[in-house]
Amino acid sequence: MNTEKILKKYKTIPKYNLLNHITPLQNLDKIAKQFDLQNLYVKRDDLTNFLGGEEVRFYEYILPFIKSKNYNSILNVNDYHSNDGIVASMISKKNDLDYFLITKNAAHKHSSGNILISKLFSNEVHSLDEFWSSNIDDYIKRVISDLKKNNFNPILIHKNEEIIFLKSLAYINAAMELNAQFETKKIKKPYILCTLNESFLGLLLASKLFNYDWKFIGIQIESNINLEKMMEIIETKSKELFNIDIIFSSKDLEEKYDVSNDYGVLSEKNKQAILLASEKENILLNPLNDCKILSYVIENTKKLSDKNLIIINTGTNVSIYNYLQNLNL
Repeated sequence: MNTEKILKKYKTIPKYNLLNHITPLQNLDKIAKQFDLQNLYVKRDDLTNFLGGEEVRFYEYILPFIKSKNYNSILNVNDYHSNDGIVASMISKKNDLDYFLITKNAAHKHSSGNILISKLFSNEVHSLDEFWSSNIDDYIKRVISDLKKNNFNPILIHKNEEIIFLKSLAYINAAMELNAQFETKKIKKPYILCTLNESFLGLLLASKLFNYDWKFIGIQIESNINLEKMMEIIETKSKELFNIDIIFSSKDLEEKYDVSNDYGVLSEKNKQAILLASEKENILLNPLNDCKILSYVIENTKKLSDKNLIIINTGTNVSIYNYLQNLNL
C-alpha cells in the first residue's frame, strides 16, 4: 500500500477541530509493578475536550457531514448510562445544532450523572420505559415524524452506516498519534486493548492502512454490537474512499473478551479496578468500559506479563456519578 497516497486522501476528509491537542500516553508503572507486567500504558482519550472521551474525536468528522447534508438537528439513541449522549449534546449546542435524545430503560431513573447532563444540553430527552425500549424502531419513527412537523430536519445517528464509517475514520488520527508515541517511547509490538466499537475498528483500519505491527485484544461490553456488520460497512466504504481492498477477519483479534452480560452494572471486580487506578495512578476509569479493560488485564496477568499493553481509555468520567452508591466509599 502507498501510505503517502492514503494519508493524502485521508487529509481531504472534511474535519472540524474539536480536539486541539494530542492526548497523553501514560505509563501505569505502579500497577504494572504490582502485577509483574512488563509494560502497561493508557491512551488518555478521557482527556479530550468537553467532558472527554471518544465522542469528541467522532464529532470532528460527523459535524461537517451533517452540515454538508443540510440537517439542522441530531436525533440520537442510547442507553441511559451511555457517554455518547452527554458529549454529543454539548458539542451540538456549541455548533448551533438542535439535539434530541432517546434514552432506553430510563423512565424511572434519577436525573443524575449522564441523564442530568443530557437534559441540560439537549432540546428534549425521551426517557423510555421497558416496553418502548423493546420497540425502539417504532418509537424512533414517531419522534422523527413529530420533529419534521415542527420544521426540524434531523439526522438519525443510531445505526447510520455513514456515521459508523466516520467514527472509525476519526480513530485513524488517534492511531497516528499512538504510533508517534510508540516511536518516542521505543515501544515495539504493542498489544492494543480496546472496547469493541468504532474506535477499535478505526485503530484496526489504521494498522492495515499504514502497516503498523500491532496486536489487538477486544473487550465486548455490549451484546447488541454487531461487529461483523460494522466490519462489512468499513470494508465497503474504505474501498470507495481509498481505492484499496481492506479485509477484516476474526484473526485480527488475538482475543475477544465478552463481558456484555454485565453491561451497565458495576461488578465488584470492576469497582476494584476503578479504585486501583485512582489510588495508584491518579486516573478515574469510566465504569461502563475502561475499568473492564483493566479488570481483564488483572485477571490475565500471567499470559500478558511479557507484553507491551496499551489500554485505550475512551470513556468520559461523568458516568461515575451514576454509580456512587455502588462504590461505597
